[in-house]
Amino acid sequence: MNQKNISYTFTTQKSPMEVFEWIIEVGKRWSGTISGESRKLWDHFVYQYKDLHISTQHVIECIPGKKIVWEVDNCTISFLNKKDERNGTHIIFEIKETAQGTQLLFTHQGITPESECYDACNPWWKWLIEKNLKNAIENNNVQPDVFEGVTQSS
Repeated sequence: MNQKNISYTFTTQKSPMEVFEWIIEVGKRWSGTISGESRKLWDHFVYQYKDLHISTQHVIECIPGKKIVWEVDNCTISFLNKKDERNGTHIIFEIKETAQGTQLLFTHQGITPESECYDACNPWWKWLIEKNLKNAIENNNVQPDVFEGVTQSS
């Protein structure tokens, strides 16, 4: 069984703390309807995008300037047969300084090629992390609509 999780990375000239602060300000900077808190350990927030996706994320690891881990719970994705497939998965942001700048490694642990949503989620995460999130961090702006203009080939 293949255990390859969804994973993407980029490097920016922003500091590790700037990247960290951007990620934890979910309600102010991420697209979608968001309620709750996401700044410290044991915070939780609800993310909803139209009638397609709703889930609760619990902050289970939070190391300033280094790492953030969200555990997904109460997730329903309307277009999947197994609508709660993402429950118990982990969304991981690892931040480290390199000679080239600050590197962000994103992993959605638990969504593998064997998962029903892998083929649908993989291109969305790729666009969200490598293009949308990187651009938003570097230009200090709010992410545009996460699904706007993204296709399976993005």
